Amino acid sequence: FLTPLEIAPARKRAPQGPWGGLFLTGQGDNSDGIPREIKSLENNGKYDLTYLTGYSVRMHDYEAPFKGKRITVLGLGLLGRGVGDVDFLAKCGAEVLVTDKKNGSELAASVEKLKQYSNVQFKLGGHDPEDFKHCDMVLKAAGVRLDSPEVAVARAAGAQVAMSTALFAKYASEAGVKIVGVTGTRGKSTITHMIYHSLIRTNKRTVLGGNVRGLSTLALLPEVKAGDIAVLELDS
Repeated sequence: FLTPLEIAPARKRAPQGPWGGLFLTGQGDNSDGIPREIKSLENNGKYDLTYLTGYSVRMHDYEAPFKGKRITVLGLGLLGRGVGDVDFLAKCGAEVLVTDKKNGSELAASVEKLKQYSNVQFKLGGHDPEDFKHCDMVLKAAGVRLDSPEVAVARAAGAQVAMSTALFAKYASEAGVKIVGVTGTRGKSTITHMIYHSLIRTNKRTVLGGNVRGLSTLALLPEVKAGDIAVLELDS
């Protein structure tokens, strides 16, 4: 049995077709390290991760809440979650403005990953209150306080203020995904991963999200469907 940690480095999004979902590609029976019982599931060199790891086919209409919306992303960061959120929103057709107190040099690695999108703009090195007055939504990074001046301006202007994990939980639960949230002062990560791996080993369709380094929870929306389980580490 392959664990998610063993599969993750080799997985890729599969082309459209009857299989859907995510696949692991392997070559040979011994050189790739894939057990023979897993090789029995092979279909033209591909392995169905829906069966192996719980990843499921795409959720329909996940783009609709974001397409054409003016979204200000408050805090990009360097750990990957912000980049993943912006990447997802850009692909959904949102008009995205990214603002961060860090300057362009400090965020160069993150910005480089998003330069391909013409619908993503950057204002770095500080926040302009005007950027929070004329948007439909502010997507707030976990490290930004709810009582920050920027959040206050957005709320006064009638903009929705949300976080990546909260948006995922809202739309995924509406689609029939079961949400398991883990919070507390200590031990959140340990318990979250324990629940996730326990569900995986019982062949439950499960995704891991929340405060996971380098992972955009919002970007998991295309991968879930009714009956899946999402295990989320939440802020305490």
